[in-house]
Amino acid sequence: MRWWDLWRDYTLYDKPAVPAQPALSRSWSGTAKGERPAEIDNSDLLPRPDCTRLQSGLVENQDFILLHEEAWKKLHGWYGGGPALRRRVIGSSENQLRVELYPLCLTVFQVDDYGNPERDRPMQIMPSTHETVDQVIRDLLTNLDLRDPDGVHAVRLWHRPNFELDQTSLDSLEGWEQLEMESTLEDVADGASILLERSRGETWPFFQRLRLEYKRQNFKDPRDANVVLEVGDKIDASTTTEEQKWDSYQRDYVWKDVLHWYAATVADAEETRLLVQFHNRPKPKGKSLSIASLLVEGEKAEPIEVGRNYESLDSRGNWHQVNITAENDDKTFEAQLLDEPSTWPVVQPENVRQLSMLTPEAEQAFEKVFARYGSNGVIERGGLRGLLSCATNEYIPEDAPRVAELLKPPFGSEEGVPLAGLKEYWRQYIVRMQDNQSYFVKNELSRLFERVGVEMRSPEEQLLAQGREWIERDSDRLAQYRSQTEPQFQDTRSFRDFRRRDKLDVRFGMEWQTAEVLEVNWEEMTVLVQTTQPNSVNSPSSKSQREWIPMESERLAEFETKSQEAEHEAEPSPLLARSVSTGGVCARPGACGLQNLGNTCFMNSTLQCLSNSTELRSFFAGTSGDPPAFVNQISTSPLSTEGRIAREFSQLLRLMWSNEKRSVAPAALKKLIGQKRPEFSGYQQHDAQELLCFLLDALHEDVNRAPYPFPPAADDENDGQKSEEARAREMWEQHRRRSDSEIVDLFQFQIRSELECPVCRNVSVTFDPIMYLTLPVPKPPHSVSVRVVPADYPLAPLTAIDLEVAETATMEELEGALWTALDRTPSAIPSCFCFADVCYGRIYKHFEPHNLVSTIRPGDNVHAFEVQLSPDVSLAEHHFVDVVVRKRGKATIAAGSAWQYDKFDTPRLIAVTRNASNSDVYDQLTKMAEHMLSSFNIPPPWSFEISAELDASGMRGGELLPNRDTPFRSGPRPPQTLGIDFVQAKQADMLKEALPKPPLNGKGSKGAAGTTLISCLKKGTEREVLAEADSVYCRKCKEFRRQSKKLDLWSLPPLLIVHLKRFGRERLDGPLVKLRCVVDFEMQLDLKDFMCSSSPTSTRFQLYGVVNHHGNVGGGHYTAHAVVTSPAPDRLDPGEWYNFNDSLVDKASETDLDKEAAYVLFYRRVDS
Repeated sequence: MRWWDLWRDYTLYDKPAVPAQPALSRSWSGTAKGERPAEIDNSDLLPRPDCTRLQSGLVENQDFILLHEEAWKKLHGWYGGGPALRRRVIGSSENQLRVELYPLCLTVFQVDDYGNPERDRPMQIMPSTHETVDQVIRDLLTNLDLRDPDGVHAVRLWHRPNFELDQTSLDSLEGWEQLEMESTLEDVADGASILLERSRGETWPFFQRLRLEYKRQNFKDPRDANVVLEVGDKIDASTTTEEQKWDSYQRDYVWKDVLHWYAATVADAEETRLLVQFHNRPKPKGKSLSIASLLVEGEKAEPIEVGRNYESLDSRGNWHQVNITAENDDKTFEAQLLDEPSTWPVVQPENVRQLSMLTPEAEQAFEKVFARYGSNGVIERGGLRGLLSCATNEYIPEDAPRVAELLKPPFGSEEGVPLAGLKEYWRQYIVRMQDNQSYFVKNELSRLFERVGVEMRSPEEQLLAQGREWIERDSDRLAQYRSQTEPQFQDTRSFRDFRRRDKLDVRFGMEWQTAEVLEVNWEEMTVLVQTTQPNSVNSPSSKSQREWIPMESERLAEFETKSQEAEHEAEPSPLLARSVSTGGVCARPGACGLQNLGNTCFMNSTLQCLSNSTELRSFFAGTSGDPPAFVNQISTSPLSTEGRIAREFSQLLRLMWSNEKRSVAPAALKKLIGQKRPEFSGYQQHDAQELLCFLLDALHEDVNRAPYPFPPAADDENDGQKSEEARAREMWEQHRRRSDSEIVDLFQFQIRSELECPVCRNVSVTFDPIMYLTLPVPKPPHSVSVRVVPADYPLAPLTAIDLEVAETATMEELEGALWTALDRTPSAIPSCFCFADVCYGRIYKHFEPHNLVSTIRPGDNVHAFEVQLSPDVSLAEHHFVDVVVRKRGKATIAAGSAWQYDKFDTPRLIAVTRNASNSDVYDQLTKMAEHMLSSFNIPPPWSFEISAELDASGMRGGELLPNRDTPFRSGPRPPQTLGIDFVQAKQADMLKEALPKPPLNGKGSKGAAGTTLISCLKKGTEREVLAEADSVYCRKCKEFRRQSKKLDLWSLPPLLIVHLKRFGRERLDGPLVKLRCVVDFEMQLDLKDFMCSSSPTSTRFQLYGVVNHHGNVGGGHYTAHAVVTSPAPDRLDPGEWYNFNDSLVDKASETDLDKEAAYVLFYRRVDS
C-alpha cells in the first residue's frame, strides 16, 4: 500500500483538486507532486520471499489494493518489480466482486518414469479452492509447456485426503488418493504437496509404485526369508493330490502331483516352517483313524503248535482267528475257524501268525466306551444296541445279528458283555476288517470314540482334521495372498477382500453411491466398480459411472453405509431414498428433525413422540455422564434381535439430543426394522400405529429381563373362588414372569374383560395386559360446509354454515336444510339456492338438484348462491348464468384491443328467463355493479363494462355485451360466463379493500362435525355383542355363543398411548375408509370415571405427544407434535410444543394441535 500511496502522490491520481489527471497514462513531468516511485514492491505483504500467500490480518484499502489485471500490466510495464499476486474473482453481487484473497498454496512435484517425485523441480501454484482438478491440470500443462497426445486425460494429480498425515512428506506412500477430474480442491490441505503423474503408454508409474508397495506391506510373501510373518497374516497355501492329467508329450494320461490352492492364514510361525490354517479346504478322507493306531499285528508263527490259537489268512486277504487242530503230512495244517462255524483242511504255514493285540491307546479307548455304556460290570442288551447304533449311525433292533453275536461266548452271555469280551470282540472285528473293509471299521470306531471323547489320531492327523498343516517356508505350496486364489462365495471375508459382484458404496465426486464390483485385479490390487444408481441427483446422466479404484482407497465403503447418508438437494423419494444428517444447532436440544428417506414420515412421526417420552429416552439414551441402563439388560432370547434394534434406537436418540444436528437420518434403524419385518422394508407408506406396535415389541424383546425359555402359563381352576383383586394380581405377576422389561414398566397396564353368555348368563372375567388403548371414533352425522352468498351481497356478508344431512340426500334436500338453518323461507320475491364449487374466483362446477350430497368431494369449496327469480315465471323457465367480478389489468397485445383481467371478488350467479334479451341481462348486471359500488359509498362517476363470451378461466375478456333488445343466447346451462369489469383501477382497488373478508369454512366440505375423547372412551367401554365370527366358547353351555363383551380399565401405566381408530370399514366387505372427524382431546385427561378398581395410582394424565395423519386412505402424510423438555429429567421444566414435519421443526403451541388429524396420543401420568 505504501508504493500505491507514493504513486498516487506522484501522479495526483484521484486528487479532486487537479482538473486533469494522468490516471494510467504515462507521465514523466508536469504538475506531479513528489518523486517518481521506484519499482513495485509487494514483499511486505508476504510472510516470506518464496511464498506468494498474503500475510494474515491484512485489510483492503489499508494494507493493499485490488487492481484489474489490465491495470496491473500497465503499472508493471511502467515500473517493473513485483511479485504479481494474482487472485481469482469467485463471485459477484450488486456493484461488488468477491475475490479469493487466500487461495491454496500448493507445491507440485512431477513424477518420473519410476514413480518417484522429482524433488529438485518443485513448482508453487496458488489455485482457488473452487477450481476443478481439470482446470488446474490445464493450467499446469500450459505453464510446463507439456502437450501430450491425450491432453488432460494423460495426467493425474495425487494428494493426501487424510489431514492427520504429513501433507508435505514425499517419503511415505501412505494415504495418497487420486483427485477426480470433476471435483474441486475444497478437500485439499493448504500447503500440501501435490504429485503430477503422466501416463507412459498404458501404465502409470506412480500408481504402479503404490500398488506394489501396498501389496508388499499388506500381502507378505511367505517364501521370502527376509519377511517376518506373524500370526494372522494372510497367505495362499495348497494341498498336493495325485491326479491323472493329459501329457501332450507322451500323448496319454499320466499320474501327476497337482496343487490345489486355498486362502489361508498363519496360525504359528517358526524359522523354517509355518503352521497354516486353511480356509474352505475339504476334510481329508481316510485319515480320521488308522489301523496302526488300533492294532499291533502279530508276528509270523514259528513254530506252529497244535491246539493253540493263531490268525490265518484266507484266499480273499482277510485274517481270521483259528485253532490248529492237526498237522498234515505235507507240513500243512488243519484248522478250526473260531469266528465262523467251519473247518479249513489245508492251511499253509506262511499264512499263519501270532494273535494281534490292541494298542494301549485302543485299550484305554474301549475302557471309556465300556464306562459309558456298561453298568454292574457288563454292557446289557440295551447298552449294546446303543453302542452299535452310535458306531454304525443306524437303528439297531433287539434281534440284530451283531447283538446276538456279542451276547454269546467268547465275548459275553445273556446277562451282558464284560470289558474283556468287548475288547476281544473289537480286536477280532478289526483283524477281520483291517484290509478289504477297514474303511467301515475305522468309521464305526471314529464315531464311537468321538462320542466318549477319545482322540486316537496322530498329531498330524488331528491338525489336518482342523484344517491345519505344517509346511516348510521354502515350499512351492506357499504363495503371496491372492496370487493363486480368488475369494469364494462361502469364504468368511473382510470388506476389502473383494470378489466379483460384491455390493459396496463408492464416492464419485462429493456423492456416495451404491456400486458393484465388475473385476478384481489382484496383481495391481485394484477393483473395477460400476454404479448401480444411474439416476442419481448429482449424476443425472443415464450412463453408469465406472472406474478402477485401489482396494485400500477411502472412496470405497461397505454396502449401504455411506450411500444411506448421501446428501440430496432434491426432495427424497422411493427412488432416491438416501439422506444425510444436517449440521447445526437445534432451536432447543431435542427439537431435532428426521430426514424423510422416502415415504418414511410414518416412522419419523412415531420416533419423535418416543424421543420425547422422557422416561423411555433416559433408559435408552442415558443422561449426561451416565451410560444407558439398557446395555446391561440385553436379551439373548430367539425372539429378540440380540440388542441390535435397541442399540440403534439408543444411538439415534443420543444423536437427536446431542444438539449437533438440525436433522438426522434414521436409515440404520429403518434397515434393521426392515430386516426383522420385511413389510417395513422398501419405501412404501405404512401405518404409524403398526410401526409403533412393532418397535415397542422389538425393544421389549431386546431388553426383556425374563429368563428364556419362558415358564408356561398356569391355568388355575380355582380362579372363580378368588377375589378380582387377587386374580388380577396373579395374572399380572404371571405376565411379568414372561415379560419383564422397561417397556412393560412404562407402557403396559391391565384391562378387565367381561364376557356374558346370552343363554346361561355365565360371566367370565379376565385381566389382560395391553400396551395401547385403542378407541373407536364414533362416526359423526354427515356434514357439509357451505359458504352462503346472499342475494343482497355485499350489503349482507357471506356466512359459513355446516349442514347435517345424509350422504344419500339430494342437493334439493340440502337446499331445504339450508333454508331451515337460516330460519328463512323463500320471500315474496321468489328466490332459490344454487350450489356450486368455487375455485380461483370462478364457478368450477355446478351441482344439479338431483345430484347426491355424496358427490361433493373432500376439499370442494361449496358455495350456496341465493338467486332471485323473475315473478310469475316458473323455476324450470329460468337458466342460470355465471358472473365473475374483475379488474382490468394490462393489455395483452400492443394495440390494446385485448386485456388481461384479475378476479378479485366472489363470483355471482344470476337467473335469466328463456325469452330474456341482452338489454334485460345488461340491466341486471348493471344494477348488481351499482349495488356493489353504492354499498361502500364509492363516489361516482363509476366506470365498468359488461362482458360476455369469456374464456374458461375468466381472466381474458371476450366481447362487450350489447345493450340491445336482441335475444340473449342462453342455451344449455351454463351457456356462457359473463363479467362485470371495473375499468378504473382506483375504483376497483377501493372496492376490493372495502369488500368483507370471506369467512373460513368449518373443517372442509365434509367431516366438520366432531366428537370428544371422553365420548370415544365411553364408546370403547360400552357393552357390545360379538359378531358371529367372534363367537366364544362357553364353559358352562359347552357351546360357542355370541357373548356380550365389556371392557374396563383396571390399572394405568406411567405413559399411556391412545390409538384413535380412524380407519375402518362400514361393512365387512366394504372399502377401507378414514373418519375425517374432529376429536376434541383433553390436554389434561382424568380417567377416574373409567376405572373399575381402587388403584392407588393417579388417574390424571398430561398430553405430551400427538401423531397426526393428514390425507385419506389412498395417500397422506404423517407429522407429529410433541413437548420438548430439557435433556435431563426435570419436573420443573414444563417444556415447549414443537411441530415435527420430517426434517422441518417449528415451534408450536397447544392451539396448533390438529384435532381432525390426531391419530395417536401420548399421555404422561401426573402423580400426586
